[in-house]
Amino acid sequence: MALHALLALIALLLAAMFLPDLEPWPNRIRASCVANLKQIERAKAEWAREFNKTAADVPRDSDLFGEGKYIRERPTCPEGGTYQLWTVGIGATCNLIGWQHQLNGRPLRYQGNITLQKAFFFSCGIGWVAVIRLLWGVWQGKRPRQKLLLAGLAGILVVLTVLPLPIFVPARVTSSRNACIANLWAIQGAKETWALENKKSPTDVPWPADLIGSDKYIRAAPVCPAGGSYRLGAVREKATCSVSGPGHSIDFNR
Repeated sequence: MALHALLALIALLLAAMFLPDLEPWPNRIRASCVANLKQIERAKAEWAREFNKTAADVPRDSDLFGEGKYIRERPTCPEGGTYQLWTVGIGATCNLIGWQHQLNGRPLRYQGNITLQKAFFFSCGIGWVAVIRLLWGVWQGKRPRQKLLLAGLAGILVVLTVLPLPIFVPARVTSSRNACIANLWAIQGAKETWALENKKSPTDVPWPADLIGSDKYIRAAPVCPAGGSYRLGAVREKATCSVSGPGHSIDFNR
């Protein structure tokens, strides 16, 4: 009875180990950046109410930030982004592209077959419990033929749980890399088109509102599958992703 209880506990632990978080959410960054944006929005609302401003009025930094103002110091994005105040009727924005830098942004869920992957990882956990049970039988067995049979079954289970791993893990990594590179190229193309149409110089830096929107160059804000944020940069600079590593740079050679 104690052995079965121990095996059940091991099964739960292994299941937890083999069920990784398939949706990497940078919650700490989102909490900080969104808190800054909400703080700016509250300051704008108080400023508009106190001075009878309309939704079309645009506050200046000196109206909101400083000693004796609504916010003592101008908030800064944890990833180095810059905040744009806009009008009273338009929400403040961060110049970094990503759901974690938007007031109402939602994380991108992994678009692969999560049910299949979780079922596989759970089966791995159960399989390793069975391997432990078989090895225990090998240890306790007295007949050489019985030991050999149990050891062979344990080896087969190990092979069956290890072989499919290269199918699931690299496929997901490759998909994430391809999507991020495609996003970077889309942003880069939108920047160049924006600069050409609006006669901008190579040092001009566009805001997300200049490139993204239903009537802009990109319909919806690109989202990095790994939870990164996109920095537009100047026209002559390449768009970059905050996630460091292969597959999150335009220069990456697939």
